[in-house]
Amino acid sequence: MKRIFSYLVLSVAFGMAQDYDYSNMGLVSNPQYYYTSDVWGYTDENGHDFAVFGVYNGTVILDVSTNPSQPVETGYIEGAQSTWRDLKTHDDYLYVTNESGGGLDIIDMSDPWHPFLAGQYQGFGSAHNLFIADGFAYIVGSNLGGILILDLADPVNPVEVGSWDIAYIHDIYVQSDTAYACGIYTGDLFILDVSDKSDIQEIYVLDYDQYGCHAVWVTDDSNFIITSDETTGGHVKIWDATDYSNINLASEYEMGQGKSVHNVLVRGDKLFISYYVFGTRVLDISDPYNPVEVAYFDNYPGDQGLYAGNWGTYPFTNSGLVYSTSMSGDGFFILQYPLFVEFDHEPLTDMEDMAGPYTVEINIVAGEGNEIVEETAVVISGLNGVFTDTTMLIPGYPPEESYSGVIPGPGEAGVFHYYFAVEDTAGRWSTEPYGAPESSYSFNVGPDQIPPEILSMTNLENTVYYDGSQEITCQANDNIGIFEVRFIWSKNGGPADSLLLTETSVPDEYAGTFEWGGTETGDIVEYYVRVVDDTQNQNVTDSEMMTFEIVPNMTIGNFDEFDLSNWDTGDSWGTLFINNDVEYGINDSPGGPYEPNSDNALTLIESLDLSQFESAWIGFWTLLVLQDNADFGYVEVSTNGTDWEIVRTVTGEF
Repeated sequence: MKRIFSYLVLSVAFGMAQDYDYSNMGLVSNPQYYYTSDVWGYTDENGHDFAVFGVYNGTVILDVSTNPSQPVETGYIEGAQSTWRDLKTHDDYLYVTNESGGGLDIIDMSDPWHPFLAGQYQGFGSAHNLFIADGFAYIVGSNLGGILILDLADPVNPVEVGSWDIAYIHDIYVQSDTAYACGIYTGDLFILDVSDKSDIQEIYVLDYDQYGCHAVWVTDDSNFIITSDETTGGHVKIWDATDYSNINLASEYEMGQGKSVHNVLVRGDKLFISYYVFGTRVLDISDPYNPVEVAYFDNYPGDQGLYAGNWGTYPFTNSGLVYSTSMSGDGFFILQYPLFVEFDHEPLTDMEDMAGPYTVEINIVAGEGNEIVEETAVVISGLNGVFTDTTMLIPGYPPEESYSGVIPGPGEAGVFHYYFAVEDTAGRWSTEPYGAPESSYSFNVGPDQIPPEILSMTNLENTVYYDGSQEITCQANDNIGIFEVRFIWSKNGGPADSLLLTETSVPDEYAGTFEWGGTETGDIVEYYVRVVDDTQNQNVTDSEMMTFEIVPNMTIGNFDEFDLSNWDTGDSWGTLFINNDVEYGINDSPGGPYEPNSDNALTLIESLDLSQFESAWIGFWTLLVLQDNADFGYVEVSTNGTDWEIVRTVTGEF
């Protein structure tokens, strides 16, 4: 199997780079994975946190504690290809289910820097979810149905000790030998006594059929049950379960707009919700009858779709960080909650000035209910990772949250690092980036050796006709800046000429009009783009050399097998294989005979500029199968797209 996702570690500051919607919850980092499903965590004996989450082809283990702003993948365990993985830990093992097959993956985490697949339990083929409590794994949504209970006394060789198959169960939570099982298709929440794994007893069935009971969690005292409904209009419900014989709805929470909620998890008096298109939401449920949203981080732009955006959330880290996943290609998110201080800073970029000083600017805002100590705001800096200077930040008025400072230059070449720190009135220090000094901003100082990069450029057709012009665009960037971008060309190996491209309103884009004249049939024109950066060395990057040939006529199209993008194909026109010599042709009805009384045209979308020609002719090959003198094919031309003149009529078979 091959991994089909990309991975890139990014250090992203709160409020920086992406326009996320958030409140009292900040972004620490966002390593990029193409698709992430559910998430859990593992903490080793030293209190070191690791994130574990599912991707399409397997399971990822991520070291978070070393540097949360730049987490590092320590393990990737391949598995069955599946858009769903659920994960839970027990002792030094990680257990993973998926909905494709292969049973239960058992990953040894005793050395989390080198995890490995220790075994697989194949007493079932696939499963939607699992929960682990008191040394037992509860498997639900499997191909066997109901609930399957495995004893993990031997972690690598689980043993089935019980089952329950009254209904399909989608998710499950177990606490104090009581299981809360979600019957998503019936809308029932089953409360079960699992003290005897071989003889599961039903305690109560909470029936609310109009909703899709997807996930469930319970407060630490077991007095309140929280359910989430995965369906249109689904939301969170908090149930008073102090008396199982009389369970009542205490409160509800929903974002509205007919959307769906996914998972719910309780940590203390906080409820963490993965709410699909509305991101990760946090509720204060100290009063379950009156839950209050206290934080959120929405990583999904807009609110289109029902099952998109935030898939899973994990709030039980040793550090207090929160993990969230995205099923929409937005990567994996490490979040800080609560957000004591929010920073907003535009990082400095590479420069050749080694003497300095360098001016930095940053906005610092205290989180909700918090206050910062203004005179403690500093920026700490140094060369090559050695921090030698502390500079006080000066507040600006207005706005009150703006600060600036002047950092001394290093006086020599290298990689310059810096980070910010501030103390609040509770004596807590916050840094930007999170996890400093292990994480910091950095840029190169000294003579620049990095050439500019050409991102894209206009490629002309392989053949063009006589004199003409073409709009040329080029996208290019550089770590310090661009001095100039030139389009350079020559004819038949002769002297080169060039056109200076000018910057447009599009970021990193340069453009100009290339005009060629005095050409003859058979002339070969070579061209490329040269980008020079704005540095002392003036590093240069040239694009690939391209060519085009001057020809006397214009090829409208050869109807190859795939590309009909230049044509309006009407109701049914398409390509059809003729033979090995002709290969492909265009056909009114490539799937069979044309319909009776058809009137269907194939029309060139873009008009042809023939103003420089004295006359024009059209050449084409035809293979016709028409009813003689009853059905006709026409070749028509127009100078305005409205009035058409028939220049050729065909009928019969030839």
